[in-house]
Amino acid sequence: MRLHLFVSTMAVALAACSPAAVRGGPTPSGSDVLFASEIVKAQVLDTYQAVSQLRPQFLKLRGPLLPTANHLGLRVFLDDMDVGGVDALRSIPIEQVTAIRYLDASDAQFRWGNDHPYGVILVLTSRVLGP
Repeated sequence: MRLHLFVSTMAVALAACSPAAVRGGPTPSGSDVLFASEIVKAQVLDTYQAVSQLRPQFLKLRGPLLPTANHLGLRVFLDDMDVGGVDALRSIPIEQVTAIRYLDASDAQFRWGNDHPYGVILVLTSRVLGP
């Protein structure tokens, strides 16, 4: 009974914390997720502009000083598919974007392999919802 109470209490406590607060990451005002509602309010013209104006910290390189042949720098993934470097943001239709998230090197490498020492900007669109 005590174990059940302890587990329940811990689950409620962890649920109350944001993921960023739990790992010591950005606060909600500097969130690692940018939602469509915030993008619409900002009236930006493209996905690159949304990131550069609303979450400029996403674009800062973290990791080795210079990209090498094996590590091409900060990558952009569109619905879990690598579409290129930061410039790829300019070609993603802003009206299809539902969320943009920065994943640090650890999260990116866990999800897509070791070639992401700078992290990844993951753009999620309405396309993944399908008909």
